[in-house]
Amino acid sequence: GIPPPPGAGIPPPPGAGIPPPPGMGIPPPPGGIPPPPGFGVPGGVPPPPGGIPPPPGMGLPGLPPPPGLGPPPVLGGLPPPPGATLEDAKAAKRIKPRVRMRRFHWDVVKGKASKTSFWNNIIESDIVIPQAKLEDLFSVKKKKKKKKKKGASKKKADAMEPETKLLDSKRSYNINIVLARQRVDNDTIKQAILQMDDDFLDPERVTQLITICPTSEEIDMINGHVNSGGKVHNLASAEKFFHCIGAIPRIRNRLDIIAFKHGFEAHLKDVQESIDTVKTAVSQIKNSKAFQTVIATILAFGNFLNSGTKKGNTRGFSLMTLERLTLAKSNDNKTTLLDYIVTYAYEKREDMLVLKEELNLVEKSARIDFQKIGQEVEVIHRKLNKVKGEVDKLSKSKKSFFRIFTRSTEVKDEFVIKMTPFWEAGSKKLTELQKVYLTTSMEYKGLVVSFEETSSELKKEPSKIFGLIANFVNSFNQAKETFEKKQLDAERKRKREEQKKRDAEKRKQKLKRRPSKIKGVSSRSSSRTRSQSATRAKERSLKIDEEKVSDRVPVEVVEALKGVKRASERHSRRRTFTEQLRQLEDASGGIMVSPVGSPKLAPARLHSN
Repeated sequence: GIPPPPGAGIPPPPGAGIPPPPGMGIPPPPGGIPPPPGFGVPGGVPPPPGGIPPPPGMGLPGLPPPPGLGPPPVLGGLPPPPGATLEDAKAAKRIKPRVRMRRFHWDVVKGKASKTSFWNNIIESDIVIPQAKLEDLFSVKKKKKKKKKKGASKKKADAMEPETKLLDSKRSYNINIVLARQRVDNDTIKQAILQMDDDFLDPERVTQLITICPTSEEIDMINGHVNSGGKVHNLASAEKFFHCIGAIPRIRNRLDIIAFKHGFEAHLKDVQESIDTVKTAVSQIKNSKAFQTVIATILAFGNFLNSGTKKGNTRGFSLMTLERLTLAKSNDNKTTLLDYIVTYAYEKREDMLVLKEELNLVEKSARIDFQKIGQEVEVIHRKLNKVKGEVDKLSKSKKSFFRIFTRSTEVKDEFVIKMTPFWEAGSKKLTELQKVYLTTSMEYKGLVVSFEETSSELKKEPSKIFGLIANFVNSFNQAKETFEKKQLDAERKRKREEQKKRDAEKRKQKLKRRPSKIKGVSSRSSSRTRSQSATRAKERSLKIDEEKVSDRVPVEVVEALKGVKRASERHSRRRTFTEQLRQLEDASGGIMVSPVGSPKLAPARLHSN
């Protein structure tokens, strides 16, 4: 290459620079490069030998850095300060804007440039920056400040930040649906749970809150996010709810106990009613005279039917026999053994007919599983123990006040205060219930043993005894209703037959006493009237159904018959008129009436006064 002219470079002061490693640069020639016109000292004074001395402070002695870390000196300029890079030197030369500029978002090249880097050939200093024009076009315009309410800017900034969702989308969706139905904020729910507000925490709301109650893992996840720097106000609605009520100690157990408290009295009452029903049914079976009489009748009839066999002359029978009474039928297959027992009761032992009234609770007790009653009593006992355990644990807790953020207040935890009296009263009621249950259980088992049941099925499930007796009582009552209906039908039939006989006798007597239709008419005229009635009846019987006859008889025959019919009607009318004249003549004493209506004396029948 061409060697540089003399004086092209300014030698660095002692200790101010680091000589470039071999091969990294061209050493400046002695004397340096003369400055351009007007750049040096006024008057054209040449620079001192060796170049222009450095400014004060630039030549402080110092230890050179390790080889290879310092860049080569900039050609035609001052060397960088100790520890500075070439990029730092370029940045110091760059023009800075005088106003705030709009940012240009780009991706920058990072790391140390390689020897073959494209950016080594880019000389930024060759570009003249139009500072005024750039500042005019790309500066940030000052906006007039509007008066905002306190906290408005913070809310706007929070609104711009995305929500933090930590829960599963389906789980979060279900929680939001339940919360939307509540129509209250999270702090209101939290305060109601802490204060044990029964008016707010009704059974329906408590059940809904249990379905969306956070688990211990979900609470730990939310708290871990907040403790690691996450903002509470950026949480999604479901996560905010978990963070709010998750601060309540043992939240799930509390909700379960509140729900148990709401249903305690009703649950206790249902179990008590079931025990009372079974106890009363046992007493009815033991003391019912009608039931004892019916069983004795079945035993007597059974021994009679089985007389002379191995199954005869027995002192008792299995209650399974009660189901077979409707299967044993008479020789004509019309009457069952149960039907005859009911007939026997109506004829001989009416005290058996009140069987259903004396065993009115057996059917209801048959629908009750006595073993499940014992299980329900045990469930109530376990839940009361759970209440006691929660009261003991929370009474030892040091924290009894909790902050309600939206109201800037603290609320006292009243769980222990309100649940202690509930546990005490509930324990007393449970003790009384357990005593009644044990007494009823002993009576129930004693009844089962008293029947000396031989059926293996009833031995395994003694509760079926109530079902057998209840079914028998219903069958007995149905047979009784059938018997009463037959008796009623027979009575109605007998009354109808008697009424028919009375009606026939009345008609017979009436015909004997029937008077003449016209007063003073002789028996001869009466016979004529009867003859006339017979003729009319005969004519009515000869009436022809024209529509039916026309389908089978020729038209000529039909027309001839119609002519005969019309002639018969004319003859009948003429004969009727003649008979009426004769009756009037007899009644008037011989005075004839002419056809035109003028009276005249009949010569043959004229009587002299």
